[in-house]
Amino acid sequence: MFYKVVTIYRNKLVSSVVFDIEDLCIEYKVGEWTEPKGNTKIFIIKGLKNARKFRTHVGGGRFYKIYKCEAINPVQIFNAVKTKHLYDPSSKYLFEEYWNDKDYKKVHTLLYSQPPVGSYVADKIKLIKEVK
Repeated sequence: MFYKVVTIYRNKLVSSVVFDIEDLCIEYKVGEWTEPKGNTKIFIIKGLKNARKFRTHVGGGRFYKIYKCEAINPVQIFNAVKTKHLYDPSSKYLFEEYWNDKDYKKVHTLLYSQPPVGSYVADKIKLIKEVK
């Protein structure tokens, strides 16, 4: 089973990590298919235990929610662009390079970090139900 960790920002369910980066932030609505922005995919977590660990990592609390979700074309990943690069406009090429590469198994320690256990990316997802 797959899960999506989201946060509440400006009264909307949005991406838990990049909620404050307009170009990357995605709004989610329960029961509706959501697609990523641009040439990217949507991060999801396999397994409720892993999703709960990730929620704690990003801040936990009442503003972070876990939803069971359906996913189209999920692919397990073994690296992710370090969050600090997402906030640096001069590093935008790293983010684009990551998605253009399509080899989510590569590990470049200066650019990428190990994602949470159970990390996948998907072409689109549908939030089904909040998990308490």
